[in-house]
Amino acid sequence: MTDQGARGAGGARDVYVVDAVRTPVGRYGGALSGVRPDDLAAHVVRALVERTPR
Repeated sequence: MTDQGARGAGGARDVYVVDAVRTPVGRYGGALSGVRPDDLAAHVVRALVERTPR
């Protein structure tokens, strides 16, 4: 994508700072080995939604 394409026709670039939440860090075969990656991602999204003002 060119710089002009990233900025759009008006020349301004929209920036959105949402928030950050980390998933737990585990080891191979550790306590989180039975947790599916999409379940970890769902936890992150849920936490972000809960702490985002409406």
